[in-house]
Amino acid sequence: MKSIRTHLLLILLVTLALLPAVSVAQSSPSDLRGDWRAELRGERVWLRINFEDAARSSNWSFSRDYARNELEGFAPPTAAQNAPVKFQLRHDAGAIVLTGAWHDDRGEGAANFQPNPDYAAQMRTLGYGALTWDDQFRLAMHDVSLQFARDIKEAGYASAGVDGLVRFKIHGATPEWIRQMAASGYSKLDAEDLVRLRIHRVEPEYVKELAQLGYTNLSAEDLTRFAMHRVSPDLLRALAQAGYSHLSPEDVVRLQMHQVSPEFIAQLKTLGYPDLSVDDLTRLKMHGVNADYLRELRDLGYQPSAEDLTRLKMHRVTPEFVRDLKAVGYDHVTVDDLVKLRTHNVDASYLARLRSLGHPNLTIDDAIRMKTHGVRTELEL
Repeated sequence: MKSIRTHLLLILLVTLALLPAVSVAQSSPSDLRGDWRAELRGERVWLRINFEDAARSSNWSFSRDYARNELEGFAPPTAAQNAPVKFQLRHDAGAIVLTGAWHDDRGEGAANFQPNPDYAAQMRTLGYGALTWDDQFRLAMHDVSLQFARDIKEAGYASAGVDGLVRFKIHGATPEWIRQMAASGYSKLDAEDLVRLRIHRVEPEYVKELAQLGYTNLSAEDLTRFAMHRVSPDLLRALAQAGYSHLSPEDVVRLQMHQVSPEFIAQLKTLGYPDLSVDDLTRLKMHGVNADYLRELRDLGYQPSAEDLTRLKMHRVTPEFVRDLKAVGYDHVTVDDLVKLRTHNVDASYLARLRSLGHPNLTIDDAIRMKTHGVRTELEL
């Protein structure tokens, strides 16, 4: 029985050895159509290349200036005629071969991508797996060299794969930048965090300055939000001078989002509002409380709390509204009454008309009740 099992196993192994090697499924290049246009501009060549994938309804294109020696085989004819040309852009991952015609200082034609099989083999050795045709095309288009791939691997991000390499290249997350971020305390970030930080231009020097100001061990999300909302070291220093040092990252971002500047804080202090909380500062700013509003209220005899200031602004209690009340005999009206008058749409003109109709000692509560019950003056009839 044992000999039979051994014989069957040998047959199976021989059969598997004779089967063709199975390769990773690759997209066929037959659906990809490319074209190019170029123009001589002095000693440089402006080149635009476009690839369209009809099967996926997608396209990829770019344009830039090249030195002539960057285009392998580029030799435009000197005569003003439609002469055939062939040259290429060579990358580690493969070459973009450009064929067509040239006339005067311009040319155009077809573009084709030729993947480099040696590149695919070396990338597999580096741990990036078996590349598909699409992978090599993308890596070539973004000029991801073997050295770049090696350096990213040495930085600890081989697991990011082809997508990670392309995103690093697009956003300028160079191996050197990754190493500098690691030296600044960010050595274990995932690839997505690195890309986000790079998109928002977070530099190692910025991280070090934040740490010197007491903002250490910030998460990648905090750093990203700081950069998004333009939280600069100068801003943090100014906030500290205004009495707001060592704020939480969330509070710093809230102040910046609502445009609570150190100058705004200083104005509030000058007008009698020191040591306000971040909540108070943001609410006042959100509701449009400014130095002019505070000065006018102070001139009218009011120094409301931060909470009352918010209520007054929310209910559209303006200095003009208060002055009008004072002009018809209602001086030193409380904040609560000012809010109630506004809530019930009782203004100075309504109060004056009621008093002229025989209600000289009318209280604010009386006027509000009359308004609530539909009592109208002659101007409203």
